[in-house]
Amino acid sequence: MMINEKNGTPIDRISDFVTMQWVDNKRIALFVVNSSNRHEVGAWADKVETIITSWRKDSPYAVLHDVTKAFLSPYAQKRALGLLHLLQENQVKGRYAVVVSNTIFGRAIARFVNFTLRPRGGQEFMGKTFTSQDVALAWLREQF
Repeated sequence: MMINEKNGTPIDRISDFVTMQWVDNKRIALFVVNSSNRHEVGAWADKVETIITSWRKDSPYAVLHDVTKAFLSPYAQKRALGLLHLLQENQVKGRYAVVVSNTIFGRAIARFVNFTLRPRGGQEFMGKTFTSQDVALAWLREQF
């Protein structure tokens, strides 16, 4: 297990290119995905599914996905849509942030998040894209 030098929290290695850590006293889950490889995307999505299904109902959902070093593969789109449906089924309330690079690949991911993964009427969660992890964390923290 690694320790984040910036905030001193443990970082769990989910796979070779996916890490996850809890920040703000385990109120926010922070994922970093550094590959679009099918195996890595699968490891990320499987762990997010576990987080969604075990999230405490009395606490706002707050998850950050840093995908600045990944691109939007068809498999990643499929798994992300599955996660959206799981959020809906579990009636999750809160926010998720996606940090993208300021490149054509990042803009493609931002379009997918902003238009395809946007919540529908009656849902009490929302997602938003950012190009800075610090700004994304600040937005997630606003709900507490």
